[in-house]
Amino acid sequence: MPTKAIFTTQPISVLDAVGTLVHIPAWEGLKQTDPKVKKAWEGYQQDPSKRREYAALLETYILEEKVQAVAFPDVKPALETLLSRGQLGVFSNHAYGPLGVMLAQAELRDFFCNEQIVSTVDHFHGISKRDPKAFRFLDCFFRDMGFRMQAYTDDIEAVAQAAAEAVRSGVPYPFAVYHLVRGSGLQAPKQQSGYIRIASLHDMLTLQEGTA
Repeated sequence: MPTKAIFTTQPISVLDAVGTLVHIPAWEGLKQTDPKVKKAWEGYQQDPSKRREYAALLETYILEEKVQAVAFPDVKPALETLLSRGQLGVFSNHAYGPLGVMLAQAELRDFFCNEQIVSTVDHFHGISKRDPKAFRFLDCFFRDMGFRMQAYTDDIEAVAQAAAEAVRSGVPYPFAVYHLVRGSGLQAPKQQSGYIRIASLHDMLTLQEGTA
């Protein structure tokens, strides 16, 4: 009898980009001093549906090198540890091209393979990460590539909630969801409804060690 092929999957840790892996210091100042940026920011604050317009302006400034992305201090050591445990992916609402530039500016580009950098704009028809459907699509996307998501980390709580809802709705391989809140003064990881609030990527690594 012919032997049956055994399909194995590789674990992959997926992280948000802006706010989780990198920040853009100059952009915060431009929200107050650059009329175009200020208008886009205020418009987005008043009407969340203008998110893509606001993000597109940031992407333009990135591509024109008017602002530059910088990695948070804990990111490189954390990515090195995660890479020793499996694969790495990025999931962002930013378009693929500017996203790659941000990662390169922050000297993080070499941690991620091209096909493991996923943009909602380019891959999922612009569905916001605040929609659980985005994570169901992401789960399918990586499973089709032979990966099994083991964790997702984001600095936006609404996104963490959406990811947790996707897990609750029954993805084939449940993954851990982390809400990263830097500078919060959080003394220890805190279990929320379907996700874990952490103050640093180091907290995530420690929790993963405890469940290994």
